[in-house]
Amino acid sequence: MHQGVQALELEARLKEQHERLTALEAQLEAERKERQAQGALAEARLAALAEQAAPRFSLQFALAWRQGYGFALGQEGPESAAERALGQLRLSTERDGDRMALALYSWGSAQPGGYTAAGLELARGGLEFFGLWTGSGEYAYALGWGLGGAGTPGGRPPSGRDEARTPGGADDRLRLWGQVASVRVPDTLAAPRVEAGVEGGLKLFGLAWSRLELAARLGRESGGEGRSGYLLAGATPCALEGWLLAGALVTDLPLGYTGTLRYSQLREGELAAGCDREVGGPGALVLQRSAAELRLRSEGPLAVDLSYRREGYWGENLGQTFTRGVLEAEAGFRVRLLGLELVPAAAYSRIWFEGVDGADPAVWEAAGVDNPGRGERQTFRLRLAWSGQLGAVGLEGELLWRNTLYPDYTASHYGGRAALTWGLGGVKLGLEGGYFAGDNLELLRHEPRDARGASGSLGYAGLTLAFDGGEVSYKSDTAGGVRFGVRYAWRF
Repeated sequence: MHQGVQALELEARLKEQHERLTALEAQLEAERKERQAQGALAEARLAALAEQAAPRFSLQFALAWRQGYGFALGQEGPESAAERALGQLRLSTERDGDRMALALYSWGSAQPGGYTAAGLELARGGLEFFGLWTGSGEYAYALGWGLGGAGTPGGRPPSGRDEARTPGGADDRLRLWGQVASVRVPDTLAAPRVEAGVEGGLKLFGLAWSRLELAARLGRESGGEGRSGYLLAGATPCALEGWLLAGALVTDLPLGYTGTLRYSQLREGELAAGCDREVGGPGALVLQRSAAELRLRSEGPLAVDLSYRREGYWGENLGQTFTRGVLEAEAGFRVRLLGLELVPAAAYSRIWFEGVDGADPAVWEAAGVDNPGRGERQTFRLRLAWSGQLGAVGLEGELLWRNTLYPDYTASHYGGRAALTWGLGGVKLGLEGGYFAGDNLELLRHEPRDARGASGSLGYAGLTLAFDGGEVSYKSDTAGGVRFGVRYAWRF
């Protein structure tokens, strides 16, 4: 009897403990769900705060003073030996890939032709816009819209060269764009043309070697006596009008090679005499050019670059029609030695003319077109380039030898350049210099002359001090060119 009572009491206690454990588990589960809900609410609040957080701003300042024109200076503004000052002030903001920027540009010169301009850049999603207005009333606008892979170009206008744009990367993508600019807008800010186009890329079956890239562009331009960027630039003080249609097909091949097939068709004409008649009127120059190019290139251990280009030039009132052929080949290899990558390379090129009809190259000379009057020629070149990092010191440079053989003389070119950078904490010091010499050569541009010229030499040296967000630089050369620049970006 006593044992039965104890068993009932034990069973009651066990049942009571089980009920307590069940209630505790339910309480713990309720607390866990409450904590999860609170955590989700906190994450949502943090996401909302991040969404409402102020975007990051950047204020960029750049100023350069230069005098003369030489190899070390590059091209900043119209080519001239005048003293000039170039400035830029840019305020930008960016958040989650969206960007907006306001910019002020200026160029002062001892000669007429300076400018002041304001620019606006916008990018949101796949849409991008660029606008430019100068103090003299010139303008430039560009609009682009992209879909697909990363790497879409920024809001600045396309380069406007007379060849198809070929985007990089293997992602599927599509980009539509167009731009318009007035005739006298500065070359450094926008290309004076109206154009539109589409470019894209396609990756097939997930295989990189079968990736195809397509690009096409349709352009139209009004120019003048200044640099229009087209073939008749400088040939006449009258306005120029023309159109351009170009396309390219690029495919990745096995063993790291890339093949390119490019074609373009251009037509450009000037206003008739007196500049008050329609384009292509009686006596006006009308030029058409077709160009086809086939190129094979590799950037692997064996660097190879082969291309064949054929261009046809013809039109009305030009006095000469011809076809120009260009064959270029370069081969080299990459080797590692003492922490440096050395790239010795040899190159050969040949330019020839066929189907010459007419004998007056004067117009072509004024247009800056490589015409039969300049003669057929062959070029042989040897180059040794190096780059690498030795501890805190970075090295880069090249040695060059080139001979261009014309029918009755040779244009020679030889020399070298080198650059050294030394990083110490957040400061980087850069030294650079070079020396080139040659006969029958335009040393300021490093191009062979089309006629016999004098011997000459050109040396340059530069010093750069870079730090977080900024840089101060100085360059000078033996051609009388001097450049001092400073830039700084403040982010807040």
